[in-house]
Amino acid sequence: MNKSVIRNLVYSRVAFFGAMAICIVLSQRGITDNQGLSYYGTTWQTFVPYALGFVLTAFFVFRATFGIENDDFQGKFLTVALRLVAVLMLGVLMTPYAISMDVYHIHVMISATLFIIELILAIWFTLYIRPDWINRALILLVLASGIVAYLSLNSTLRYMVQAQLAYELCFALMLLRSLKSMRMQVPSRGTHVNQAE
Repeated sequence: MNKSVIRNLVYSRVAFFGAMAICIVLSQRGITDNQGLSYYGTTWQTFVPYALGFVLTAFFVFRATFGIENDDFQGKFLTVALRLVAVLMLGVLMTPYAISMDVYHIHVMISATLFIIELILAIWFTLYIRPDWINRALILLVLASGIVAYLSLNSTLRYMVQAQLAYELCFALMLLRSLKSMRMQVPSRGTHVNQAE
């Protein structure tokens, strides 16, 4: 696993959480009105940092995939999944839900697909890549925050932003921890060459 993979994924998380922090500082309506993080892409007050955060996140995630070795199933699966995450991030950005109900439904579908792919990755990390107690705890937090986000979408609860941030934070921690584990377990091409010699 190339060091650039983890470095670019760290950059992507910094871009995402930094941009969302700026948006929340500029306006708390996403929290008080239970609109979720997507609210910040529907108002000019926060659109620029919101859009910049999503574009940079997608860019760094996509760039990270070029450092992943695709010699086995793990590498291919991770590459495809992360590239889907990057594309879906841009899809979320390009479908501001306030335009119309049709756009709203498309936005919800894209967002749900993004969350599901991240959940699948989180489960894969826990079961096959780094099945330690920290990842087991993190997957429980991912599931819990996902449930809270879903209930907040239906207005049963009113913690949409908090749940989304918690979900993404726990997923980011699982992603980085698991990739470090893959990096230790999977030898590089150079190592194969040396062994062959």
